[in-house]
Amino acid sequence: MIMTGWLLALIAMLYVAGLFGVAWYGDRIDLKKKKQLRSYIYSFSLAVYCSSWSFFGTVGQASEESWSFVPVFLGPMLMFTLFWKVLNKLILVSKKANITSIADFIASRHGKSRGLAALVTVILVMGSLPYIALQLKAIVMGFQLLSFPGDKYLNLQDLVLVVTILLAVFVIIFGTRRIDTTEHQQGVMTAIAFESVLKLAAFLVVGGWVCWQVSASGASPVQLPEAREWLQPPESWFQTLVFPTFIMMASVICLPREFHTIVVENSEIKDFHRSRWLFPLYLLLISVLVLPLTYAGKQVFGDTVSADSYVILLPQALGSEALAALAYMGGVSAAISMVIVATLALSTMVSNEIFMPMILRSSGDGERNYYRFSGLLLNVRRTVIISLLLLTYLLYRLMEASTGMPGLAGLGQLSLGAGIQLLPAVLGGLYIRDSNLKAVYLGLLTGASIWFFTLVVPLFVQAGWLPTSITEDGLFGLSALKPQSLFGFEATSDPFSGTLIAFAANTLLYIAGCFCMRPSSVEVRQAVQFMNVSESDTESYRHVRVNRKELKALLTRFVDADKVEGLIHYQLHDVPDNGLVNREALLAAERLLAGVMGATSAKVVMKTSLTGGQVRLEDVEAIVDEASEVLQFNRELLQGAIENLEQGVSVVDKNLQLVAWNRRYVELFDYPESLIKVGRPVEEIIDHNARRGLCGPGRAEDHVNKRVAYMQQGCAHKSERMHPNGKVIEIRGNPMPGGGFVMSFTDITEFREVEQALKEVNESLEQRVHERTQALSELNRELVSAKAQAEAANRSRSRFFAAVSHDLMQPMNAARLFSASLESSPLPPESHVLTTHLSSSLESAERLLNDILDMSRLEAGKLRATVREFCLSEVLGPLKSEFDLLAEQDALTFRLSSRAVWVRSDPSLLRRILQNFLTNAFRYSGSGVSPGRVMLVVRRANDQQVRIEVRDNGSGIPLDKQELIFSEFERLRNDGKGLGLGLSIAKGIADILGHRLQLRSLPDKGTVFSVCLNTVERKVVQQHRVSMPVGSLNHLKVLCIDNEQEILVGMSSLLQRWGCSVVCAGGREQAVAEVGRHAPDVLLVDFQLESDCDGIELIQELRVLIDNDVNDEVPAVLITANTRQGLREQCRDQNIRFLNKPVKPAALRALLTSFAQSSRV
Repeated sequence: MIMTGWLLALIAMLYVAGLFGVAWYGDRIDLKKKKQLRSYIYSFSLAVYCSSWSFFGTVGQASEESWSFVPVFLGPMLMFTLFWKVLNKLILVSKKANITSIADFIASRHGKSRGLAALVTVILVMGSLPYIALQLKAIVMGFQLLSFPGDKYLNLQDLVLVVTILLAVFVIIFGTRRIDTTEHQQGVMTAIAFESVLKLAAFLVVGGWVCWQVSASGASPVQLPEAREWLQPPESWFQTLVFPTFIMMASVICLPREFHTIVVENSEIKDFHRSRWLFPLYLLLISVLVLPLTYAGKQVFGDTVSADSYVILLPQALGSEALAALAYMGGVSAAISMVIVATLALSTMVSNEIFMPMILRSSGDGERNYYRFSGLLLNVRRTVIISLLLLTYLLYRLMEASTGMPGLAGLGQLSLGAGIQLLPAVLGGLYIRDSNLKAVYLGLLTGASIWFFTLVVPLFVQAGWLPTSITEDGLFGLSALKPQSLFGFEATSDPFSGTLIAFAANTLLYIAGCFCMRPSSVEVRQAVQFMNVSESDTESYRHVRVNRKELKALLTRFVDADKVEGLIHYQLHDVPDNGLVNREALLAAERLLAGVMGATSAKVVMKTSLTGGQVRLEDVEAIVDEASEVLQFNRELLQGAIENLEQGVSVVDKNLQLVAWNRRYVELFDYPESLIKVGRPVEEIIDHNARRGLCGPGRAEDHVNKRVAYMQQGCAHKSERMHPNGKVIEIRGNPMPGGGFVMSFTDITEFREVEQALKEVNESLEQRVHERTQALSELNRELVSAKAQAEAANRSRSRFFAAVSHDLMQPMNAARLFSASLESSPLPPESHVLTTHLSSSLESAERLLNDILDMSRLEAGKLRATVREFCLSEVLGPLKSEFDLLAEQDALTFRLSSRAVWVRSDPSLLRRILQNFLTNAFRYSGSGVSPGRVMLVVRRANDQQVRIEVRDNGSGIPLDKQELIFSEFERLRNDGKGLGLGLSIAKGIADILGHRLQLRSLPDKGTVFSVCLNTVERKVVQQHRVSMPVGSLNHLKVLCIDNEQEILVGMSSLLQRWGCSVVCAGGREQAVAEVGRHAPDVLLVDFQLESDCDGIELIQELRVLIDNDVNDEVPAVLITANTRQGLREQCRDQNIRFLNKPVKPAALRALLTSFAQSSRV
């Protein structure tokens, strides 16, 4: 009958729950009183060695090779019977050094290296996790064999996950209750011992019943011919028995779970002695049934089922479902016990060797916050346990989904291959005095790397996790780096060969490192502690009863009080003064005393003071020997130290007799061998030096008396002496506490030579610096003179352009006026064409001249901004009027999209920027097919800025030209229009105003130039309004005032053609006279009239003289070519409009039209 999956799952869950009960009971047993029970629990807990491999896998292993299972049991049996002293010493050393794991053991022996501990931990985690995952697979295998194949109501993966979670909870509850991992986990070990008994009973019952059934059928295995053939000796004893047995012997030491149960969980060495016969007997009982079960399975099933399943399937096939279930529970027990102990051991190593150093480095106050630190570390251990088991579960799922994974025995051998790499470091730490950190690193890294590459990488390739090219072509395409034939060794991916090569390379390099590299001082001290140990060392003080107060009083007599307080605080922080001290604290007190008086003396003092024993003669001899050794060691240490000093050293005692010196001292003074010896009075040595002239001029007796007096008075001194051979010796003398003097003698000849050379170089350098300073001063004077000349030239140029601008603009202005007048006259077509060309040429000349003048002002730095707050319509309105006429002339479409926005800028300079943008847009708008279109748009850039854009539909600007377009003399097309200064001027003005210019353009899509300004709050201002009759320019009375007759003639001709009534005046007197006769509607006044009068003053005077019926001022326009800074602002303050010469007829007409259309207030 096949069992249901739910029944098997219920049995497994009840079994795990039973483990909780056993562990809970074990934690409450007082094993200190029940020593015999404790020794049995310890002995049976060692059977955690028998995992699902031993329970299921050895039968499958024997089915392939009858003798291959023998090493699994023979190896540990030999360790516990023949080589038990190795384990005995390992336990004693670990107990003496408070070792918590095999990683801690190896690292403590080799300089307490955290890096080595972390490396060992990583290797063991890599080697153990796959085998732990295989225990989960063994649980599932038994479940699948016994459950109904079509049972769809139970998911096996969910069952494994639940078991994994329950095991994590179990280990956390019973394995992380204390921060000290050297304290024994009674509950866990009791549960493991219970499981060991269960799996032994299950294996014996199932194996015995199967043998009985087979014997009852008359087929005795030992009588059948095929059985005798199957039991023939192996072809290779070394490959089948010798080396595998050696590996299994090493596994007793190197596997984390075995080290934990044998070493860490040992309470007394007597428990180990009991296990020396009990554990081998346990293994023997299991091993004797392996061959019968294997042969029975082969007879019943042949090759139809996996041999790993014989133990479960045989009882089922022979009609006993109960025994099949018992076999399943035995296998589950073997798997679970291995998972629990392996996880506990690995979590201890990971938390202690990887995470604890990081916690200590980050906190730095672990001793002051003991309880907080202990809680943190326990939480870290619990987190590591959960992480390890979840990783195991994920690895199990990956193995289930992969093909080519080995069976129980194969993965067991793979795991052992990783663990055995630790054997040289462990045995070397116990028995090789020169074992050192570098040698361990060298061997361990080599062996672990070969193991991983030859055994693990091929499995990853078979599973599809790595490319097949690694095994087919070799790593990096190198045939020598094929895992299956590494460096030409065939079949290295076979577990036997790969492990053998890795271990051999590890061992050879480790031994070579021990011979070639020296251990550090810390490693030497640790070697003494690890190699010289006896059972009495660990059994000391086990029955001593002494309280905290007595121990503190004893230690204070010999040791510094601060060190005593530190030991008491760390070891006995929760013990009252009259509370009894534990054994660990007494051992720590002995080590503290040993640092003061030596190990032997410390042991004697503790023994006689605490136990009341008498000092034996042997102890006295040991103390004397130790004291002699210490004295000799100290003298050798002192001599070795001073011999390695670069300075010469001599030491005299309080009697001023020489007691110590080094070779360098003799070499510096070239002493004869007979002079320098212990007990030589120092005055004889000084006299010897003085007579050779080494103490300077004067009598030898005076030098001797002077130096001896210094030493007698205990005065420190320092001096220098030059020897006749040119050597300079620095002499320092310092008194010693209790009398005596130490002298050091340093050869500073090279230093003084370098110092003299530096002085000479310094003097030469000072001279060169002086010369260079003079040259720089002369150059600075020349630069100042050149700068003054350049500034003078710049000022002259500015004055020249300021003067020439007026003189150039006057005839240009007259020419523009005459040209405009001609265009307005009725002329023949040929003459009209000529006047149009004339007007265009004059406009081009005017633009070129304005650009040159603006650039000169920018370069001279004469352009100043007068920033104020104003409404944009103040600038945009006149621009709209001006360019409307130009758009009409050029047949363009020009539109303004604006809003009433107040900004902060210089309106005149802003107008100049926009004029240049518009001029550029008018020049390049239109593509030749579509008519030109230009827009002046005001948009909000953000809450605090506004952007004025000038858009055109021209051919656009290529991307590679957009950065150059703002440079001087850059034009998009060489069409002869302009000098290419307009945009450069706009950028220069924008930089002065602090405005940001932007350009967006795409070929054949047009161009957008924009300037960004900061906005301000809207202002309410009282506007001045000019009064004049409403109507057109007809009969508009205009008074033109200019001292240039040609300009007056041209202006009069132009205005009369527009219908204006024009009166001209050449200066102030004539203007005053004309105003007296007829009051004009508009004043057009030149700025530069006479030396004692300018245009603004004349306008003010004429406004006063004009008799007006209302208080409005007569509109006035100042027309000038003067570029004086602030002139525009002055006009604005006086309510005077401003026009630059040469006057643009369109702008003048627009202005006059606005005057004519203004309403009277």
